[in-house]
Amino acid sequence: MPRIRRSPIWACRAGHIYVRQAIADPELLQFLDGMMAQEIGPALAPLDVAFYWRSVKARFANPMIDHRLAQIAEDGSLKLPQRLFPLLEANGRAGSEITRMAAVVQAWLQLMATNPSRDPANGWFQEWAKAGADKPRALDNETLFPAIFRRDARLRNAILDE
Repeated sequence: MPRIRRSPIWACRAGHIYVRQAIADPELLQFLDGMMAQEIGPALAPLDVAFYWRSVKARFANPMIDHRLAQIAEDGSLKLPQRLFPLLEANGRAGSEITRMAAVVQAWLQLMATNPSRDPANGWFQEWAKAGADKPRALDNETLFPAIFRRDARLRNAILDE
């Protein structure tokens, strides 16, 4: 698979404020479609992830809903361990694709290093950013990341690869 050149953080850098703006970005939509089809779908089989994703995309594209991207980024230290880390771990163990999900973790770390959102771990992230925002050090934080992020070289390298 070709390397993902841009992480999802480009949605904010591109000036998108709302989810509806980001989902209308063809490059971001391609990234998300690929992540759902090639990474999340296989990790959640036999669930019909494609059906679910179609309904989510329709909701995200609704011009009447002003759901802010910044709001989605809030509480990443609580949301990612529940929603993304188990899928990364499952795909990592299975040898399946992890590139896009790893890019989401990269984007979150980049956001927390440069423009932290509201998060219970903000104190740690502020100190981490002041000390140079060393991503390996973040992955070594046992409070933020599961042990597999320290043990599995493929998973770790996918997250650290920029």
